[in-house]
Amino acid sequence: AVGARRWQKATRCFPSCCSHSFNDLKLVGQMFTTRRPHWLLLGLTGHYGFSVLMSLLYTAWICQKLPGPRWLRGVLFLQIENLLLYPAGLVLDRFHAGIKQGQVPHMLNWKSFKGQVVRHVAFGAVLGLTAHCRRD
Repeated sequence: AVGARRWQKATRCFPSCCSHSFNDLKLVGQMFTTRRPHWLLLGLTGHYGFSVLMSLLYTAWICQKLPGPRWLRGVLFLQIENLLLYPAGLVLDRFHAGIKQGQVPHMLNWKSFKGQVVRHVAFGAVLGLTAHCRRD
């Protein structure tokens, strides 16, 4: 949860240098609808739920298997997750309600990709530093 909050802060800190004015809650919440408050509820539960799921997965099975200091293990984990899930942008760019209406930028471009990398670095570093790994 701490990592997810840091990720949201990174979303607001870096829009001018590496990404659009990107809103991860809209990315998750506006997949099917852009109607308020529906998309906001979907975004909050989906984004934070997935963040908790990834944190639990990392703590239970992954952190002890990755090399390096704690912060780097978290960054590596979330960059791997980012690379595995990013191709879903092919589907998102075509069918995502928020992208269709121009409320969320298209995913398949370098600016969006760089922004996702930066936000995943922020989440990963905090996750690595705050997770209780059996290895440490």
